[in-house]
Amino acid sequence: MSAIYEPKGAAREYAPLAVNLFSGCLHGCRYCYVPGCLRKKRVDFHAEVQPRTGIIAQIEKDLHRLRTRGQVDRVHLCFTCDPYPAMDKTVGLTREALIRLRDNGFPVSVLTKAGLLATRDFDLLATMDSQFGVTLAWHDDGVRADWEPGAASVEERLESLRLARARGIYTWVSVEPVIDPDQGLAAIEACLPLADMIKVGRWNHDSRAKDVDWRAFAIAVKAMLVAAKKPHVLKRGLAEFVA
Repeated sequence: MSAIYEPKGAAREYAPLAVNLFSGCLHGCRYCYVPGCLRKKRVDFHAEVQPRTGIIAQIEKDLHRLRTRGQVDRVHLCFTCDPYPAMDKTVGLTREALIRLRDNGFPVSVLTKAGLLATRDFDLLATMDSQFGVTLAWHDDGVRADWEPGAASVEERLESLRLARARGIYTWVSVEPVIDPDQGLAAIEACLPLADMIKVGRWNHDSRAKDVDWRAFAIAVKAMLVAAKKPHVLKRGLAEFVA
């Protein structure tokens, strides 16, 4: 089975290719859709993180296969896990993967909620075609901690963006899933001076999302980003309101 794959549906909006380096996630996000997609119990999925068996060897095989057919596209790290779990401080799996991608000429897109843990690879990201991103849908860290108890603080994520920009690394923010529109708008405002690109997506997979006025939110987001002249993407569930 391939490690590097082509994302489907809304995930395709992030990159043409993706790889998931770990199994499980300790962030414990209450809105996480991954356990359902993997047909795992939420409590089990958020209980531990393990490196995927043989993942580096499979990545090397996939890179050779992709290069042979001329598909040297951007690879996203990661969808079903965070590329920077605490255990990777000793395992170093993400750096191993990044080195393989760089040496084979593949551009990368990183997305994390781990805050400053990711900064140890900025020396590497600065030497390649890379995009460093954080997920941030909150401005109030107390509210964030309630929804994402195991993830890094809002300030840590903003600081990681500042440090990435200082290294000349392209930065982006995934403001998703927006659950509280006011918090989402505040998060976007905080990211404006730190992100080269902002992508915004609405809350899904929960009946309570139907109670949100997504049209009003989409219009407000679009106005803010256009006024700031900030490159941005409104994901499909929001873009339809301002088409």
